[in-house]
Amino acid sequence: MNNPEKKNIFRRILMSNIFENIYHFLLIYAWLLLSIAGAFVGLVIIIFVLEWMFPKDVHILNYALTDKTFKELYSNHHYHAAIFIAEGDTSYVNDHLKNLPNKDMLRDCYLHVGEYSKAEKIGRDF
Repeated sequence: MNNPEKKNIFRRILMSNIFENIYHFLLIYAWLLLSIAGAFVGLVIIIFVLEWMFPKDVHILNYALTDKTFKELYSNHHYHAAIFIAEGDTSYVNDHLKNLPNKDMLRDCYLHVGEYSKAEKIGRDF
């Protein structure tokens, strides 16, 4: 029942040049994927350390994204989401709503949602 020739043929196929090339390709591919993942993890760690050391300077990157998101939500008439973005980041409200167009947009969002007391408070700040 146990034919030694069958085992020998199977072993020859597994150790052939084709499979050797496949093994090398898979090793190189795995090395490449692990290198990319390691670089990504390293970048994330560096960003967290910088944000921990210099919180105001690193958050400048987030302010631009928050401002852009707020303006896009406002222009697409998603007022609840725009208010959520503006109120979620208190530093955005304190620092970036000092200019008149953004305050006017937030006041308009409050008016469309029906929160008239908040809209009136912003209107008094003009």
